[in-house]
Amino acid sequence: MTVEKSLINKTFYKSLMGEKNHEEPAKFLGKMYAQEQQKDVPELAYIRYAQGEVYFHHKDYEAAIFKWEKVDNELKPWALKNIGDAHFELGWLALAEDFYQQVDPDSDVLKTEVLLQLFSLYALLDRHEEAVATIKKAVQLNPDYPNVTETARTYFEEQSDWDNAVELAVNEAIRTGAPSWFSLLENYIEQKHILRFPPNYFRPVLDKLYEVNRTRLETLSAALWVTYKQSGYYFSWLETFCDFLQAQALEESYTWHRLSPLFKKTCAELVSGKYLLREISDLMPGLLAHWVRTATQEDQLLAASLVLAWEELFPETLPERSIRSAESLLNDSQRPKNVIEACSQLFEAVLTWGKKEGILPDDDLQWKVGELFDFNHYHLMIASPTSATSRTAFGRLFLDQDQVMEVAFAENATRMAESEAADGVMRLAFPCRFSAPHFKEDGTGLDLMAAPFMLDSNHLTKEVLQDLKFCDALLFVVSSERDFDLVLQIKAYLPDLPIHFVLWNADWMDKEKALEWVETIVTEIERHFPHAEVTALSTTRDPEKLAAELFKSARAAIDTVRLEEMRPSKLLHFIKLSLRSLLDKRVEAERVMMEHIDWYEELIATLDEALNRVQELTEEKTQTVKQAFGFIKNEWHKDLLTTIPDLLKKCSELITFSMDLSQIHVFINDEMNRRLSAFIEDTALPNFRKAVEEWMEVCEEEFGDSQSQLNECGKKLNALYGEEKLALNGDFKVLEDWRRDIYRMTQGGIPLEKANILLRFTPSRLLLKSAGKLFGAVSKNKDLLINKYKQFIESKDYTETAESVANQFMQQFDLFERSLSRDIKMFFDPPSVTLTKALEEAQAEVAARRDALKDLQKNPEEFRDPLTLFELRQRQLEWLSDTPARNLVEYF
Repeated sequence: MTVEKSLINKTFYKSLMGEKNHEEPAKFLGKMYAQEQQKDVPELAYIRYAQGEVYFHHKDYEAAIFKWEKVDNELKPWALKNIGDAHFELGWLALAEDFYQQVDPDSDVLKTEVLLQLFSLYALLDRHEEAVATIKKAVQLNPDYPNVTETARTYFEEQSDWDNAVELAVNEAIRTGAPSWFSLLENYIEQKHILRFPPNYFRPVLDKLYEVNRTRLETLSAALWVTYKQSGYYFSWLETFCDFLQAQALEESYTWHRLSPLFKKTCAELVSGKYLLREISDLMPGLLAHWVRTATQEDQLLAASLVLAWEELFPETLPERSIRSAESLLNDSQRPKNVIEACSQLFEAVLTWGKKEGILPDDDLQWKVGELFDFNHYHLMIASPTSATSRTAFGRLFLDQDQVMEVAFAENATRMAESEAADGVMRLAFPCRFSAPHFKEDGTGLDLMAAPFMLDSNHLTKEVLQDLKFCDALLFVVSSERDFDLVLQIKAYLPDLPIHFVLWNADWMDKEKALEWVETIVTEIERHFPHAEVTALSTTRDPEKLAAELFKSARAAIDTVRLEEMRPSKLLHFIKLSLRSLLDKRVEAERVMMEHIDWYEELIATLDEALNRVQELTEEKTQTVKQAFGFIKNEWHKDLLTTIPDLLKKCSELITFSMDLSQIHVFINDEMNRRLSAFIEDTALPNFRKAVEEWMEVCEEEFGDSQSQLNECGKKLNALYGEEKLALNGDFKVLEDWRRDIYRMTQGGIPLEKANILLRFTPSRLLLKSAGKLFGAVSKNKDLLINKYKQFIESKDYTETAESVANQFMQQFDLFERSLSRDIKMFFDPPSVTLTKALEEAQAEVAARRDALKDLQKNPEEFRDPLTLFELRQRQLEWLSDTPARNLVEYF
């Protein structure tokens, strides 16, 4: 290394000078060169190499290059490297690069030096990729070479090349185990320069740190934990870290001060309901197993309780070793005292989540949980499953003590007065209470809860057991031996409920029997309830004394109650019921939604059927009404075509021999028009009006029949709606309009155009046309002409005139007939519009509900998983609670 060091520093010439280093190197080497030349086989390469070094130090780079170019021995690679250095100093970087690349190094030292020089050259030219590749090659080749890794680190940081900087720090930390590299890597982690690397990239670093420095392992792991949490690699990091811990035999003597809080915070976050079970189910067992292994003393109970809670909900997912360790920790540790606070946080989280989902636990459960959080009141239930008379009398003890107690009722609760009760019994609907605000000297109040037991109860319902579970103690009123059977049932279900007794001697029992009865009952009580307080009361005593005795019994009952010990299990019980209530409500909501969809589909089918029926009725009634009117009109048209010609022919009777032949046709034509007008007005119109009125009666019947059918459709639909929602009324104003139109058409007469019936046929023209040459012989015979004209009138074809008059008569009725289809449709328009609107509303509703149901059923885990995780937290608190009655809720 000494020779290589001199070659690196370009001081090889000193080795040639030996002890004569006091002389001028150039002069000394010149002499040596001259002497060597005198030899038969001179060896000038070393001297030339040395001279090149001297020239280089004197910045005579060209002379140095000249000398080094002549070197042809084993120093030639170094000479080529030095030539590159000289060109580098001259600023001829391209040439320098060429010479560096020509070097064929025979040692790692020379290779490293060449790489360092090339790196410097590339860095100077801003050829970043080549600079990185070169310095990385130098680090890989000779990482212990002076300043190689430091040069690389400095360059990477200056270039903000954090990927390579992190890679360098990781490799050097693993290789050297030096604290400085771990510290540098931790700094990179905290500055979030590692986010492009997957977590398993750092696994070798963790393995190395576990060997050399546990404290540094914690701090670096914590830094990775915090940084990866803000990236998409979070779960991958947790898996990587759990795999790492799984491979280590952790020492029990070491306390993981940094890891335990991280496990605690992470586990709490993962089971908070933010994540779905499928996202955390594979991850949680490892986290829990290793939390138990690394938990500090203050976190051991939390870790152990969560492990056991997880095992309950997801059996056989945790290692048996972790379960045994958790059980051991719970058995050997004292329970925490902040379970109530944790219960409060859990219930608030449940309510917050429920509000977001639009669904909350039952009001009764919310009320109970709220009351249980109130440590300023005891809840003492009074149960009196006795006769109506005794129960009423006992209830009056409270109602009559207004100066002592306040009767309070929860929201929506009801109280039935004695006179309103069917059996004459005072009933107090739960929840209701008699409240003594300052029952104890410390200011603690007492709530006396009236138990909702019915007469002759021989079994306990779920609701009654829930109410009993809610209360802190039970004051059981015994009036007969059979009452005692019920309290034994209560004890079987709720063995930890403090039960105390009041022996109530009613009027039906004489003194001797009362004493015997009391002795029997007390014996039973002492056998089954050795710690119970017993108070005997009689209806014959003064009410004030009775009340005082009762309060004394109540105080004795609650004196044995320790709320801080009993309330946690009660809270956890009702929180669990609240969770089940939410799940039941969701299931019920889906069921109701499906029922609504079925109902709307039935409604849509019925509305479609009704709309089709309205369309059918429209077509049927249009055909019936138009056919009836058309028949009348056609018959009258035929009648007019028959009647009018006869009427006109009879006008021949008006012709007399005294008439002026030149004006007879005018007279008869006018008379014919007069008779036509009179016939139309006096005969045709009245008779036609009568026929149309009969037709109107038919229309009224048809429309009435239609309305009846519409009413049936409406009745069927309103039965589906459950209310009078639809009124399918036809527009009877159509009939009124028809009546008005018919009256207008038949009442005011029909102004006929004056018809030119005979004016084209004068007697002279008639004779000219019919008699020809005879006209000259008979033209002066008046009687003959009149008879001939009379015959003409009687035999003339009046079809054209009849058609013209009939058409004029029927013209407005034709227009009326054409409007019938539109008018009949107008009659059915209101029910049609009503049904169409209802159908569109129903279709929109069923579409919206289908979409809502689809959303509910699309990802059911988005609702169920948070509830499951809330239950997990509830079970964790059960494990932390001091009370043994953990599985009582399973009864419900």
